[in-house]
Amino acid sequence: MNRPRLNDSLAPDNVLSRMLPGKTYGAYALAAKFHVRTATIRPVLEQMVERGQLELSSAQPGTVGFRRSKASLEAADVPTIATSVATPLRHVQLEGELKGYSTEIAQRIALCMLARPKA
Repeated sequence: MNRPRLNDSLAPDNVLSRMLPGKTYGAYALAAKFHVRTATIRPVLEQMVERGQLELSSAQPGTVGFRRSKASLEAADVPTIATSVATPLRHVQLEGELKGYSTEIAQRIALCMLARPKA
């Protein structure tokens, strides 16, 4: 089974979804993520800078990098879910002798023998 292929369209929302917040990307690195040439993605990035979706960054020496702007981070509200996967704490005493497991093990053996196919 193959994993689904990512959308390679150069839409601004798609470009933002591939960028981690706070990390600076060169145009060549973003072009590699979309499997296009750098000259193809550079106009899209420049338009995003003009709109305020990206910021220019000089974190990489010798190259101009692109970073998600703080305004685009605040605009992307993540929905909160009121459920939790955490379970309540259980305190287990590990002192003393363990007793009473022989009946439990016998019941599990009997249950396994019932589910076992007869040969």
